[in-house]
Amino acid sequence: MEDFLNVNLDDIPEQIALENATEAKIEVLSAVPNEERRYVLLTCKVIQLASGENFDNVKNFTTFLNYPRPEDEELKKNNKLRRLKTAHEALGISGAISDAEDYQGKTAWVILSQSEDDVYGTQNDVKRWVKSK
Repeated sequence: MEDFLNVNLDDIPEQIALENATEAKIEVLSAVPNEERRYVLLTCKVIQLASGENFDNVKNFTTFLNYPRPEDEELKKNNKLRRLKTAHEALGISGAISDAEDYQGKTAWVILSQSEDDVYGTQNDVKRWVKSK
């Protein structure tokens, strides 16, 4: 008989999203580019909380790094570039990258936001990238 099949499925802790404005260190698990829409979708996991609290049951989350589009007005283009530069600085990347996979495995401190999704429930996103000191 396979003993490993006899598991308790009743006491599994729920995965949670962290409260708005939580400071956390994240790791980028994957980076998927969308060339047509000019963004990279990062899948991230929390690896440390500034508060020192337990983070074992925190949901992984996704966030977008938006790149300028040819039709963007100057202000919109520069806003995207500023946010991208701050993200790169937080992730320890100097300058531009040549492949979206360069984001994988990078870590950064961020301030998280929280929102509700009809399909996935409460989710986190990056509100602000914290520049490395």
